[in-house]
Amino acid sequence: ESIDLNKLTELKDLRLYYGKLKTIDLSNNNELKILNLRWNELRNLNVSNLIELEGLNFRDNHISEIDLSSNSNLEYLYAFGNNLSDVDLS
Repeated sequence: ESIDLNKLTELKDLRLYYGKLKTIDLSNNNELKILNLRWNELRNLNVSNLIELEGLNFRDNHISEIDLSSNSNLEYLYAFGNNLSDVDLS
């Protein structure tokens, strides 16, 4: 399943967990500070445009790599329960 968030450009807190999300497009949600997508079926997650992001939880999905190099405001990260082989924090 997927969800269309394109018109919610001022969204600051998004919590979508215990679902069946397979894809999510956050390209228009640049104001997000909290993102919780735990216990879904995501294989990819692009948060590179979310420079305001302070909290990220994507535990128990199917993500193998993520680029967090643009997320310098990140205060907490929950990523266990994935197949992570590459996390870019540079």
